[in-house]
Order: sequence, then structure tokens, then C-alpha cells
Amino acid sequence: MNDKEFDYVDFAIGGPQKRNNPALWTDACDAIKAQPQVAAYATIHRFDQSFRDYLSERKTVKGFRGPSYTPWLVFDFDDPKITESHRRTQQFVREITDGFGAPKDQVVIYFSGRKGYHVYLPAMFFGDWTPSETLHKKLKTLALRLANSHSPDPSIYDQSRLIRHPGSLHPESNLYKTWIPTGRYLESTAEEIVAEAAIPPSDNWFEGMVPPHECGEVEPLAAIWLDIRNETPRATGEARALPADHQTLKGSFPIDLQEGEGRDNQVYFKARQLRNWGVPAYEANNILQLWDGAMEVPLTTTNGPSVLWDKVKSAYGADADFDAEEGIQVYTGREALNEYQGYLDNPSAQIATGYDELDTMHRHIRVGEVVMLLGKTGSGKTAFALNALSNMAKAGHKTLFFSLEMTLPRVVERQCAIEAGATADEIESNFDGYRELCSEPWWDNYNICAQSSMSLAKIEETIQRTSDYSGKVEVACIDYLGLIRGSAAATSVGSYQAVSEIAVGLKSLSKRCECAIIVLGQIGRAHGEEGDVPISMTSGRDSGAIEEGADLVLGVHRPERGTLDRLMSIQVLKSRKGMIHSAGSCLNYAWHGPSFTVQKGHIDPIAMDPHAPTLIRPKAMADPIITPETNHIVDMFDGEVIADGN
Repeated sequence: MNDKEFDYVDFAIGGPQKRNNPALWTDACDAIKAQPQVAAYATIHRFDQSFRDYLSERKTVKGFRGPSYTPWLVFDFDDPKITESHRRTQQFVREITDGFGAPKDQVVIYFSGRKGYHVYLPAMFFGDWTPSETLHKKLKTLALRLANSHSPDPSIYDQSRLIRHPGSLHPESNLYKTWIPTGRYLESTAEEIVAEAAIPPSDNWFEGMVPPHECGEVEPLAAIWLDIRNETPRATGEARALPADHQTLKGSFPIDLQEGEGRDNQVYFKARQLRNWGVPAYEANNILQLWDGAMEVPLTTTNGPSVLWDKVKSAYGADADFDAEEGIQVYTGREALNEYQGYLDNPSAQIATGYDELDTMHRHIRVGEVVMLLGKTGSGKTAFALNALSNMAKAGHKTLFFSLEMTLPRVVERQCAIEAGATADEIESNFDGYRELCSEPWWDNYNICAQSSMSLAKIEETIQRTSDYSGKVEVACIDYLGLIRGSAAATSVGSYQAVSEIAVGLKSLSKRCECAIIVLGQIGRAHGEEGDVPISMTSGRDSGAIEEGADLVLGVHRPERGTLDRLMSIQVLKSRKGMIHSAGSCLNYAWHGPSFTVQKGHIDPIAMDPHAPTLIRPKAMADPIITPETNHIVDMFDGEVIADGN
């Protein structure tokens, strides 16, 4: 674009109330520089000649709707405590530089002059944008998508919004808006920054700053902007405008379906489609009623008047928890008390992992909760999840395991090894001998999906279908977070953006499907290369939203890995409704790697035998196993296999 065409700004010297002074950007800078001891402001956006003409005629920016451009995407992080805004800003900048790969020397950071920071990202990071009347709205969407978890000020994205000019004085704090090079800022404390901001800037304070037009494109950031730029406009409220080919009953809403031709499934999937378009549940119900009324054989005639709302509830899950006629339900205090009493009176809604100490600390998992299981590659987090899922299935809970990494045979092999206390090799070489042992009734409660590269939408659809055909899924476990495919835009962005969006989306998914979600996540390399040291909440790889979205966060490590390797340690890093472990404390369970077994019952490391080769207690077997290798009966006594006749 032509910078000179869009180079007018509005500025104010002496306070924002003294605005409505259209000028070229360079002239405004010169006027502000001439009065360094006075508070000064300028618009973030730059305008063409039409802006100057508008202000000259009307003496106000109010009502201006012309095109604008800005060479920066600006973020304002404020907090009454400067230490808090300092922490949030540092976290955000690290996400931009480390997560997205933006060059540190091209990210511009200012101390705002009082209680926060302004972060400027050059438009070139995003492949630049073109002037338009709605650019400011799209930039607001972009900014909030990048930094919403860090609570930036959303009000600065108005088209004619003023922002404190770099180098100018704040009249109340007597501190200057000061540029701090990114590398130095990330290593500085808030107190050091404030001390620096008390010194008046020199005439060449900006020396060393890379001009925005000289910066290069950052591919992951450019992909986010491309997605936002191409988004379908909203029609009214929060609902997306329906595509043109979906606006008639013909085609998308077939009316010639007969009984036995899958009408109920068509209605269900249409309800899900409406939900994905952002249509509220009660409005989806109204649309389905219109469709049903137009059918040659209405579904309500054959399946009853409540069938449509039942389909909506199934598709929307907890989002449909309101009266179909009145919209979103608001509870009175007394109604809320009654709802909570119903919650307490339904102990069957509690889902136990089978590890009593863990269940006591969190007060059991419930539907609608998200559990994050963090661990290093090879630390045993999948084995722990499989042990917990079998415990849940044995207790009567319907479970669904999504293996996005392992094939179906490997999952079955591991689960059989856990049940039989055997190695994977033994299961494979003698499956006929172990099959009866591994065919207990609880397997009917255990479902496996080994499809790779699944999106959240596809995972949700699979949960709903499994519930329809195999009984209501109460627990879904996903192995693992980094392999969930994001939206088309997020996928092109790279792992950081995709995983962050997915981590947030898991909570909504658990509510809609009315099930608990257990998701496994990798930890970064810096947190114990071998998976033998405790981890922290910040160990999660590629996601700044893990702590925000999860109800329970568990850390997995094996303290004896590389030696006897007899223990698996579980840390409760976060629990919304229970206790967490203090630094250095954890639950310890007997671990047997060859059979992937994590045995119930906390073990005190101080009281255990330091020389025992294993801490696994003997597992009695109901029936003897006949092996083809020995062709004779063996019995299990005290954990030892003794051949007949020995």
C-alpha cells in the first residue's frame, strides 16, 4: 500500500480532551516532541485525506466511518499492580517470540507510563493488511485471538482511539512512556523498568528500533490473519449467516423422507450443524419444528412430540440446559440450592479412577470436567490412563479411548497385558491362552477409536455416535493433545495456536457431550529428559490454556526410571474442587513396565524395601492358563509361576 496516502492522524497535547487535530503523522510527531514534559496522544490508526476533511468540517472524529490503516497491532496490558501486568506481558511476549517464532528485535515493548505495557507487533508479521472501513474490527478479533488469555484492554481497538505517544510524560505518575528492547525487557523486573521510566528519554531514544515496514512475515501469525480476513461475516448477534445453499428446505432440509429412511439421524445431524453455525439451542428447536412440519411424514407423528427437543439436547449437551420455549434459564437462589441438592443426591454421577487417594483429593471426577494428564514421552501416562479406564469400566461407567497415536492392536495388547499381568510379547504369542481371562463383562463398557488425525468436531461426533449405539459415554480419554487436528486455520498456524485453541475447546466439548474428558499432554524437554523428575503446571508443551481449561491437572513421572523402575508418581497440580500437592509431594503407586500395570494403593517410599526387584503385589488368577509352550497346567502362588510336577 502507499504509506503517504494513509498518513493522517488525530493527536492531542495536554490531555485526550484536546484532540480533533488532524495532521500528517510526521507533523504530529514534531509537535509532540516540542513539548516533552506534557502528556501527548495520537491515534493508532492512520487515515487518508477524507479523515482530515471530515475533522475540518465537523470538528470531531465522532461518526467518521472511512477507511484506515495502521502499521502496528497494539496490545495494552494494564493492572493496578505493575508486577501483575509485567508478568502477563512477559508471558505474552514469550508466546509471540518462542511460540510463534517472531524475531525479538522486531517486537516493540513500551512501559505505558503508569501501570502497564504497550506491545506493538508490526503489520508485516501478518503479511500486512490493506486499508478498509472495517480493518479495526478485524484487528480487534486478531488481537483477542492471540492474547485473550492474558486479558488485554479490548477498548483500544476503536478506529479513532488515542494512545499515549512514545516518549511522552504521564501527568500523574511523572513517568515516561519508555521503549525497552525486548531482550532486556524479558530479563528485567517491574521495579527496574519503573526506575528507567523516571528518566526523560533522549532525543534519539528510538535508535536501534527496527521500522515496521522493514520487518518480515512470520508465517504462523500470517496464517491467523488470513483466517480472520476470510471469515464469513456474522448475520445478527453471534450466529453466523447460513450459506446460501442451506437457506431453503430443499436439499439441506429434505422433506420427502419416509419412516425407516433415517429421519431421526437426519434430524440429529442437522441439530449439530445448527449448533456449529452458532444457532442457540431453542432457535434450533424452532427450525427443526418448521422442518418437521414440512415433512411428508413428520417425525413427531411417529416418534412423539418430544423427539425434536430430545435430538437438540443430544446435539447441544449442556448448552441446551434451558427451557425450549423461553431460552437460557436463570436460576433463583432457592432453585440453585435445589439443583445442588440434586447434584449431591446423585452419587452415581461420581466417576472414580480406582486410585482411592487420588479420588479423595479431587472428590471424584464428574461429567463435564476436563482432566489433563501431563508427562514426558515414555513416562507411562498412557499406561496410567488405560489402568484408570479399565477401573472405570469395571465400575459400570461407559468409556471411550481415542488412540490418535497407537494402532488398535497395540491398544488391545496393552489393555490385555494390564489385565493378565503379562508382557506384550506373552499376549501376542499366546493370545488364545489369555483371551478368556481378558474377556470379562466390563469390556462391554470399554470402547476404542484408533483413528489418527481427528479434529475436536470429529471427536465429538464419535462420542455422540458411540453414546447412541453403545450407551451413554461417561468418560472419553484422548491420547494425546498434540495430535488433535485443529481448524484448517489453526493447523496452518503451527502447534502453539492449534493446541491452545483445542485446550479451550475441550471444556465446551465435555459440557456438550455431558461426559468427562481425560486428555494426555506432553511436557517440554527442559522438564526432565528422562521423565524421572517431578513436573510443574508450566511444563505443558505448546499450550498457554491448559491451566485455564482443565478442572484437574495431573503430572506423571517415574522417580526410579533408569534403575529399578518400580514406582509411578502422580502429582495433583491443579484441582478446582479439591486439594493439590505441595512441591515435592506426590502419590506413589507400584509400577511394572513390562505389563503396563499401575497397581492401586499408595506406597510410602520410606517404608518400601529398597532392594526388592518389584513392588507389585501378587495377582490371583481365577482359572489356570494352558500354554502351548509347556502344554501343562501352571498355578500362580504368591506371584510365582510354578509348573506342574516341579
